[in-house]
Amino acid sequence: MRLHAATNQHSALDNITRQAAEWLVRLSADNTTSSDYAALLAEYEKWKQADLRHAETDEKMASLIGQTRQLRNITSNTAPARAAIEAGFIKSRKRSHTKSVGAVLVLILALAIPDWFILQGYPPAYLLADIRTTPGKWETAH
Repeated sequence: MRLHAATNQHSALDNITRQAAEWLVRLSADNTTSSDYAALLAEYEKWKQADLRHAETDEKMASLIGQTRQLRNITSNTAPARAAIEAGFIKSRKRSHTKSVGAVLVLILALAIPDWFILQGYPPAYLLADIRTTPGKWETAH
C-alpha cells in the first residue's frame, strides 16, 4: 500500500512539475499580446495559489532558470577560459610527445647495449668467416 501511495505522490509531483514548465513556456511566448499576457498571468497566479506544491515547484523552477542565466552570463566571456584549456591540451600533447621520444630512446639503448657487448666478443669478421678455428690453429678448406 505504501508503494502505491509513494508512486501516486511521485506521479502527482511529476504532473505539477510538467504543469509549471508549461506555464513558464506559455508566459515566455513572444506572440502573446499585452492584454492576453495579463489574463495569462492572472490564471498563472490562480494556479500557484491553488496548491502549496504549485508555488514550491514554481520557486524551484524560477531558481533553476536564474542559475542557468547566471551561468550563461559567466560563460559568455569564455575566451580566456577556452585559451587556458587549449593551452593545457597543448602542454599535454607536448608531454606525451616527449614521453614517446623518451620511450623510443630507451628501447634503442636496451637493444643496442647488448648488441655492442656481443660484437665485442664476436667481431663481424669472426661472425662472417667461412671457417673458424681456435686461436693459433690453421685449417684450409678442401
